Amino acid sequence: MRIFCLDTSAFIEPWIRRYPIDVFPTYWQQLELWISEQRIISPQEVCEDIKKKEDDLYKWVKRQDGLFKMPEAEVQKALQNVLNIYQAVHRQRRHVDPNAIPKEMQGSDPWVIAQAKASSAVVVSGESRGANEPCLKIPNICARVQVECMDVLSLIREMGLKL
Repeated sequence: MRIFCLDTSAFIEPWIRRYPIDVFPTYWQQLELWISEQRIISPQEVCEDIKKKEDDLYKWVKRQDGLFKMPEAEVQKALQNVLNIYQAVHRQRRHVDPNAIPKEMQGSDPWVIAQAKASSAVVVSGESRGANEPCLKIPNICARVQVECMDVLSLIREMGLKL
């Protein structure tokens, strides 16, 4: 049984733009089922990102018992490795202060990747892989830390849904 760790964009993009609950309720019902089976997880930091708007999506995720995970020792250990990768990639980029902390390190993205690494999960992200390396996008960092990453449409296919 595969486990999927969703980043913030994997909730917001479908909710607002791609698969709104009033048009595609089956997708959201399947997510709820997989959340209850612990096949869909996300770190608590993603909840904090979604909470910023306190909209219907936030209300929906708050009803999903067991979705958001608090960091455990394994996640903390994986997080340090992920942050080191982010910093190393950042230093390879041109025209940046190598000592600055990239904004990508300050959000939930490193937590998502670390949670997935510690849980042997697949990251699900709304981000596309950046073509120009070095790149700090989630799929690029996942590749560097050997964590599988897919988009939401691939998750829907994995679910076997026909919307």
